[in-house]
Amino acid sequence: MNLKKFNEHVMLTYNRSDLEFVKGKGAMLYTASGKKYIDFLAGLGVANLGYNHPVITQTAGKALSRPLHVSNLFKISPQAEMAAIIQKHTFRGRTFFCNSGTEANEAAYKLALKYGRSIARDKIQILSAVKSFHGRTLASLALTGQPKYQESFKPLPGRVKYFKYNNLKDFKKKINTRTAAVFIETVQGEGGINIVQEKFLKTIRKLCSQYKALLIIDDVQAGCGRTGELFSFLNYQLKVDAFTAAKGIAGGFPAGCLTVRDKYKNILKPGDHASTFGGNPFVTAVGAAVVKETAKTSFLKQVKIKGNFIKDKFSAWQKELDYISDIRVMGMMAALDLKKPNAKAITAACLKKGLIVNAIGTRTIRLLPPLVIGIINLEKGLNILHKIIKRQGND
Repeated sequence: MNLKKFNEHVMLTYNRSDLEFVKGKGAMLYTASGKKYIDFLAGLGVANLGYNHPVITQTAGKALSRPLHVSNLFKISPQAEMAAIIQKHTFRGRTFFCNSGTEANEAAYKLALKYGRSIARDKIQILSAVKSFHGRTLASLALTGQPKYQESFKPLPGRVKYFKYNNLKDFKKKINTRTAAVFIETVQGEGGINIVQEKFLKTIRKLCSQYKALLIIDDVQAGCGRTGELFSFLNYQLKVDAFTAAKGIAGGFPAGCLTVRDKYKNILKPGDHASTFGGNPFVTAVGAAVVKETAKTSFLKQVKIKGNFIKDKFSAWQKELDYISDIRVMGMMAALDLKKPNAKAITAACLKKGLIVNAIGTRTIRLLPPLVIGIINLEKGLNILHKIIKRQGND
């Protein structure tokens, strides 16, 4: 179909570029005309293993010989395999499979409500952070601490209160005996790559235990190796009660999951929650292979090395260019803030030069490169970004 007719047939819920990519390899994407782009966004943190990774293509090929879908009324062995790998690297528990991060957070939301009501009928308050992002369906939107996403859809369900990220004084005012759960991202991806302070996170853990509230980590964007650990909370040796994951967990196929500790495995019972397509044989076969590959010590070591490479470059740029007001990097999640509202102009200029980056708001540039990107392409992309930022700062 002619792309000029795209807008006649597809609902306009995204501000899309006119580009279409028809091929990918590693961290590179290609248009039909053969123009290549260095991808510093990885499909919004999905393509952690890049494009056409042999682990994904080979596993997917084998999985095609089995039924692609059967009902969850039957046992599916790849689900058990994928769940076992996740739990091996985190904690003993149970995993529920769905299709996205939003769905995983919806499941966690229901877990929190039912858990709270098992203690007291009014224990249904949920705490979430300002600038958080947990999804766009109604319950996950209620968890999202950004009014700009919520205004058109109020009233939202639930009793969600928002605390200031990394502000213990504010958090202590919000938590109480009616709190059923605290949702938090260790790195706020859509919020601008805001990184949690260890003291703040560990104090939340203590207060959750004190008030018998669940500590639920949203690892949809920061998980799956993105921060240099398989899941981000492992950087803090933190005991969590549950966590959600999605995006990179199945290499580009739609998958999400909620993992809970054994202590809470029976809160949601048959009929309480479900997902028709969640955890189908195909996606969990691929997901198990992806998680196994991502969990390798050598793989995660390279993520940390490349993350430090980005951080060193950003630090040098900040010293050189007064135009950059702040930098934030954890693993291969990176952001820099600009003193002028030129973020969208910079992303557009980068795209013309064959580099895909992302603007958050008007002043923040976000980078989420595929974790498999080589140092040569990483440096090449950073050099493009540096030149464009320098030019914009001098204008």
